[in-house]
Amino acid sequence: MKIKTVTSALALLAFAAPGLAMAKEHQVIITGLGFFPATTYVQAGDTVQFINAAENSHHLVGEGSSWELVINPAKLGVLTITGNEQASYNSTSTSMDPGFLSFSAPPEEALTN
Repeated sequence: MKIKTVTSALALLAFAAPGLAMAKEHQVIITGLGFFPATTYVQAGDTVQFINAAENSHHLVGEGSSWELVINPAKLGVLTITGNEQASYNSTSTSMDPGFLSFSAPPEEALTN
């Protein structure tokens, strides 16, 4: 009887709060030339850790100034995705290739659906 109650409670929780179970953590490495990976596939509720592996500080700015992070060398900054972020971002500290946040399914998931 207890197992059935616990199973029912877990099923109800999964149904009532699907976003809680689906949030993912992503990591993006800041290099001297750009971001790795260049495109990060996100959904609202996910977090993105930007890890500064470059020799200088980086001031990251989302397209349209939708978000900003200042990250010192060998440090990280965290962005929680709300769904209002614009697709591209870049560092105003140096000239480098931009990074992208995509709200689409990653290519490997799109192939299996």
